[in-house]
Amino acid sequence: MDKYVEYSSQSWLSRLGGSLKNIFGGIVLLLVSIIILWWNEGRAVKTARGLEEGADLVVNLDKPTLEDSNNEKLIHVQGDVVSDEKLQDDEFNIATNGLRLKRTVEMYQWKENSKSETKKKVGGGQETITEYTYEKVWSNELINSNKFSKKNGHQNPSSIPYDNFEINASNVYLGDFKISDEILNKLSDYENLSITGKQSTSFDIIKETEDNHQVDKLFKGTGTKSNPDIGDIKVSFYHIPSNTYSIIGQQKEHSITPYLTESNTEILMVSEGNVNAKQMFQNAMESNSVMTWILRFLGFLIMFVSFIAMGSFLPTVADVIPFIGSIVGLGVKIFSGVVSFLLSFVIIGIAWIYYRPILGGILIVTGLAVGLFFYKRSLNSRSV
Repeated sequence: MDKYVEYSSQSWLSRLGGSLKNIFGGIVLLLVSIIILWWNEGRAVKTARGLEEGADLVVNLDKPTLEDSNNEKLIHVQGDVVSDEKLQDDEFNIATNGLRLKRTVEMYQWKENSKSETKKKVGGGQETITEYTYEKVWSNELINSNKFSKKNGHQNPSSIPYDNFEINASNVYLGDFKISDEILNKLSDYENLSITGKQSTSFDIIKETEDNHQVDKLFKGTGTKSNPDIGDIKVSFYHIPSNTYSIIGQQKEHSITPYLTESNTEILMVSEGNVNAKQMFQNAMESNSVMTWILRFLGFLIMFVSFIAMGSFLPTVADVIPFIGSIVGLGVKIFSGVVSFLLSFVIIGIAWIYYRPILGGILIVTGLAVGLFFYKRSLNSRSV
């Protein structure tokens, strides 16, 4: 693996100026974190209410047949989603009878990785040593080698000769219901398409293992499968064949569209196989809960970074004597973590009071209790 090392230094005054600028960036991040935390609680409550409404209203169809009495209603239907249409990739002469067809193009390219180590100096300055390593990888996105620190000997082609490609069948049905692109785009259970000599006039057919499955790919370039050159190409094809699906959405004539709930959220769900409505709503509830906690953590993390940014001038000032700066920096991180945790708790609690008063009140009381505990603990430690 090729390596390149770069050295850079920064004076104490330059670092101090940068840390003072970080205060403004920290304020912006703090506002962003508050917005994310508040918005997320509203989103979670609205989504949950919409799903609860849908679970109470959904009409289960025994067969995928059209009934005028169900028009505009939220329905649950399951069965074979089929299409007699042939999907075609004309550029590679690939065809399949399925619901979706996808072409994935990879090119062998240089990739730059970097790792930095910063050393503090007496007087507040610092030296940064950055090690760049270069490796050859297969990527379906163009890597711009003009941005590399060491361009010489690591040049990538300026473009990938073939585009990624995806197409949906236009005539897809589940019983009497025509399936829209909005539903098809929710399907992701792709299977690799076998390749024959017909499609490989100027390419070699190779086999590779993906997710413990052997897949066919087309290879073209000046190298070989086992020893490719920069710029070599691999092309693979995937399709979603006709299969059994369960769908929940609003019946509109012969179509199934998103259902708008009273909480102004949309319901349009698709599951592979025969899945009953109760299970589909339960899965959606669990997904909503997982997303809520992910966004809560994201809001907390951004808030944590914001306080570190706003307090970054303190360890910089103390870095005149390096080990003192490290101690102050650790203190800033601990303070930022505690304050971010408590403030996130309070914001979530206030949002819950706004959206769901009882649970919000419990969160606020819990947050205040934790804060009081740490406050009393700090008083006790001072008195000792």
